[in-house]
Amino acid sequence: MVGMARRHHPPLASAVRPFNWVLRTWGVLVGLGALYVGMLAAARGSWSIVITTLIMAGGFVALTWMHPMSLWFVPTLVGLGILVAILLRSLTIAAIVAATTGMVVWSRLRPLRGGGARVDPNKIVIDEPDAVMKNARAFVDEFEAAGFEQVGAVRFSFGPIEVVESLLISPDGLSYAAVTDSIVHLTSLFSGGRGLVTRNSDHMVLPDYLLVDSVAGGTPTELIESHAMSLVLLAERDHYPIPVAASELPQIAIKSERAAIAWANTNRHAARGASGRGPLWSRRGRYEQIDAWHGVGPTDPPDA
Repeated sequence: MVGMARRHHPPLASAVRPFNWVLRTWGVLVGLGALYVGMLAAARGSWSIVITTLIMAGGFVALTWMHPMSLWFVPTLVGLGILVAILLRSLTIAAIVAATTGMVVWSRLRPLRGGGARVDPNKIVIDEPDAVMKNARAFVDEFEAAGFEQVGAVRFSFGPIEVVESLLISPDGLSYAAVTDSIVHLTSLFSGGRGLVTRNSDHMVLPDYLLVDSVAGGTPTELIESHAMSLVLLAERDHYPIPVAASELPQIAIKSERAAIAWANTNRHAARGASGRGPLWSRRGRYEQIDAWHGVGPTDPPDA
């Protein structure tokens, strides 16, 4: 059985990690300051100030140390903002909280709907065969320890962020891994342009011709195990992956990325519900989802 992932979200992209650590440091300092204020208030017997200070500081510290994609992030932000607005009796603070919450929700939904618009499909290019993105080496090493071999890499820009995606092929040639510093996925190709994608993220909506197997926050080892179990499940329905030639993998990856971007740009309001969440092999209605997946395919399927 696949072990439970230690995390529920993929690591943050390298580009935002310094900013995130600044926020966390700020949160710790605010927490320490609040403890000091609370101690002074307690010495004077002002217990209402003690409770209010600790609640506000605790909420702020929790917010700065919470993963931005956590289900608790928005409720904590809203609760903290409402508490501050009530205590200060300020409509301005309430308006700021509402605007901030709206921006956070929008930023979280944007990748789910039409996120491909941030990537220019014509600027996805082949990189050096051994290229690895900063902070992605541990992922690549873990795949290689499992017998995968890096055979290429592609490069593209996601907004202002330059992304390198290392490509590794499995020992049997029936799947390949695409590795960045944050998002990792394992793909097997099937007839009709379909594919099985095991990923460490549970947020991005993918085209219907890609059957999603999510191990949110999973390690490469956990992704490999879950992918293998999902392939067994597909074999029960007589669906078998197509071998991938190592020399063709960079071009296959580029074509796959471009097809997904084209789909995203024409399906901006697409939304996948709970059926696309969690490991495929343990999901309710998995056989029905497999049968539905078998009936669709991209207009221009990737070469196998």
